[in-house]
Amino acid sequence: MECVTAKSKIQETFKEVTELANQKNVKALREEAVNNFLDRILVFRDALDEKTKTITDINSKFEILSWVEGIDEECLELIKGLLQKSNAVHKKLIRSYVEMIWVITKGIAIDTMRKYKIALDDLKEHNQDLEDLYFNLPEDAEFADRIKMLSK
Repeated sequence: MECVTAKSKIQETFKEVTELANQKNVKALREEAVNNFLDRILVFRDALDEKTKTITDINSKFEILSWVEGIDEECLELIKGLLQKSNAVHKKLIRSYVEMIWVITKGIAIDTMRKYKIALDDLKEHNQDLEDLYFNLPEDAEFADRIKMLSK
């Protein structure tokens, strides 16, 4: 009877050793974890680069809008709606940036984050420029007088 018990213990132990031998070693597991982490950083960076490109494209279009002539009331309403939407998007993206700031403190995607922040700052500046150009400055009598003087 003792031989049967010893044999089952040996077989059980052999099975455990075999399972352990079939598992990946700690170094391989660590390497796999690091590779997965780096892959996720690349995905994050690529997504942020794409978003930065979109914001930069919008900024270019805002620059063009600042030079458009012949703006009527309908256009002003469209610009007003555009600015409201753009300001809302900017606030949302800034909140997102603040939530991601830990990435910079960890030294991850620093250049990508910097470019993203610059694009966001430019978006805010273009929003303010268009608002001033089409809504604030035309209401400013002193500004209107100076424009008339320059037009002569």
